[in-house]
This record gives sequence, structure tokens and C-alpha cells, in this order.
Amino acid sequence: MTAKPEEQPLDAATAGMSAALPRADRRQAGVAQQVLNKAMEYSVVVALVLLVIVARILYPNFLAVQNIREIFSQNAELALVALGVTYCLIAGVFDLSVGSTAGLGALAAAAVSGHGIVVAFLAAIVVGAAAGSVNAFVVTKMNVNAFIATLGTQTVFLGAATLYSTAPITVSNAGMLNMGFGNTFGIPTTVLIAGVIFLIAGFILSRTVYGRVLYIVGGNTEAARLAGLRVWMARGSVFLVSGVCAALAGLLLVTVVGNGQAGYGADYTLDAYAMVVVGGTSLFGGEGAIWRTVAGVLIIAITNDLFNSLAWPGAAQDIVIGGILILAVALDAFARARRT
Repeated sequence: MTAKPEEQPLDAATAGMSAALPRADRRQAGVAQQVLNKAMEYSVVVALVLLVIVARILYPNFLAVQNIREIFSQNAELALVALGVTYCLIAGVFDLSVGSTAGLGALAAAAVSGHGIVVAFLAAIVVGAAAGSVNAFVVTKMNVNAFIATLGTQTVFLGAATLYSTAPITVSNAGMLNMGFGNTFGIPTTVLIAGVIFLIAGFILSRTVYGRVLYIVGGNTEAARLAGLRVWMARGSVFLVSGVCAALAGLLLVTVVGNGQAGYGADYTLDAYAMVVVGGTSLFGGEGAIWRTVAGVLIIAITNDLFNSLAWPGAAQDIVIGGILILAVALDAFARARRT
């Protein structure tokens, strides 16, 4: 049966509306997907803001200037360790020796402290670079899995530090002690030093060819190798970065406590990895950023400060921090699954 002429415009309009509705739905779905992706990308920032709000409600003095200063100063050393770990994870390797390396750096800095602050810094840097070079050689030249290699060197470095000195080495330079408790431009000196190192590391990672190479190597090692990139050199270099950062963390700790010991930094490894992973840097390589590590450091630091202020038992703190770490890893796995 032939449709009447006057019915044809109506049918055409109806057909056009029917075709337009799916397009509108698709646009709405696309916008929703973009919003979801952005929310996932900056979820750590949202979590940090919410945590600050909760902390302010539960602890009225949380935002007091003195409390904020203490949060930053008490976590400056650990933040440096987390910085080195960030470089390693982005490049697709693990460095579990950072705690022992921090102890080596602390001993080296304390041992030469009588010769001045500059010499102490140089000693820590040399020791950290040496430890990183050992890790790089074992992983890239001996082809030992990074996890196993650095688990072994962690014990080696701790043993070497203990053989060097079984007793604390007291700092003999007043300038170093003043640095640990002093302020520069109203900012704790240790925090300022860590902040400058973070800015330099962030610039290198996000604005240089070297930084882009690390992301490529960590994201797809085989593709990086086929593209002609020196994978062994890129991965070896991050062990040097991690070693130097850990040793400098040991130096900063020495300026605060006034002496160096082999066992300093023993608890840094797990805490540093927790901060980096909570910040959103992937355990699988190729993803992460320095600003994410800063956010992760603040989340863990604020959580610990809040629990201490509320006099929560240590066991409860461990449970909460462990739960946060598991949730962060689960979210990372979820995000990866959505992209594949």
C-alpha cells in the first residue's frame, strides 16, 4: 500500500528523530566516559582533599601551621626514598634495597660530618650511586630479576653497614645539626632540600627525552628494544637515581637525630612503596608521575598524623594503611582492565 504524500514528511521526520536519538545517547555516553576517566585519573587528588576535610573535622588543630610543618618535616626523608622508587617503577623495575641504602648514606654522612656539610652530601651521593651501580650491574648485566636482585643486595648492604660500624656514629658538625632543625625562608630546611630535589626530578621525568624513554621502557620493554632504545641503560640508570635518593634520605635523617646507624631506614622500603602506589604509580611500569608520589606521601603522612593525634593504637594504623595499599593496587588493576 502506497503512503499518502502528506504522510511522507512525517515519516521522514520520525526517521530522523530515530536516527538522532542514538547519536545523542552516544554523545552523552562519551561525555560520561570522559568524566569517569578524569575522575579515575585524578582520584588520588580527590582522596587527598577528602582526607584533609575528615582530618580537620576529627582534629580541629590539624590545619595549624605548626602541625603542617611537622607533617612535612617528619616525612621529608621518606619522601626522597619514595621519589627514587617512583623512577624505578615507571621504568618497570623494583628496588627493595632502598632501606639499607639509606642506612649506608646515614653512616657515610655522619662519618665525614667533621669535614663540613658539602663533604657529607658528596659522601652520601657517592655511596648511594655505588649501591645503585651494584644493583644496575646485577640486574642488567647478570640478568637477575630486579625483585630478587635487590632483595639480595638489601641484605648485603645492611651487612656491609653493620661491619663498618656496630655503634652509632655521632655527627661532629654543628651546621648539620642546625640544618636538621633549622628553617630557610620560613620552611624547614630538610623539607626545602627535598622539595628542590622533587622539582628537579619532576622536570626531568616529564620534560626531557630521558623521562619519555623511561615511560616507553616501562610500558613495553620489547617495543622499546625493537625501536632501538637501550633498555639496559635506561633501567640501570634508575637504580642510580634510587640509590642516591635513598642515601640523601639517610643524610637528612642524620641531621635530625644527630648520629648515623646501620639500621636507619630499615622500615623505609615498605612505607615508600605504599606512598608511591597509593599515589597512583603502577606496579606494572610505564605509568606514574612525581605529583602522584607527592599526593601519596601526603595521604600516608596525614593518615599517620591523624591517628597519632587521636591516639589510635599502632595496630589499627597498620590495618588502615594496609587496607589503603590494597585498595590502591586494586584500583590500578581495575583501571588497566578497563583499558584492555
